[in-house]
Amino acid sequence: MCSADRLIPREDPCISELTLQALESDGIDVRVGRQVSRIRRDGHSDIAELDDGSKIAIDVGVIGAGRTPRTQDLGLETIGIEASPRGLPIDQRCRVTEGGDVTGVMLFTHVAKYQGRVVTDNLLGNHRLARYQPSPESCSAIPR
Repeated sequence: MCSADRLIPREDPCISELTLQALESDGIDVRVGRQVSRIRRDGHSDIAELDDGSKIAIDVGVIGAGRTPRTQDLGLETIGIEASPRGLPIDQRCRVTEGGDVTGVMLFTHVAKYQGRVVTDNLLGNHRLARYQPSPESCSAIPR
């Protein structure tokens, strides 16, 4: 099991920072880079014990399991495609190869819908590239 050094590690770092600021402004104690080794009941309280030995009284425990692409035993090597831990390599038109349409980029429903529109445009003959960068304005709220 691994633990991330920031929130939402697959997104741009400014998104992680904005999310962290929003959670902390709501009074949420966020710990990144830690793993919960145990949750136990102590009287009327729940206690989370972390891998660094610290203990935290909690109201709610949230588990972020993530997603892992399942690319084993698909025969990809027979067509010259090598998967990485993040999935299949794609180009900016969301293709693995000429005519392919499988991605391992940002595994979220809204991104999949966006990628579907990119693929559809390309199938219809319109040259469209997928762009995943946040706008500079979205990062301007982060104090430096």
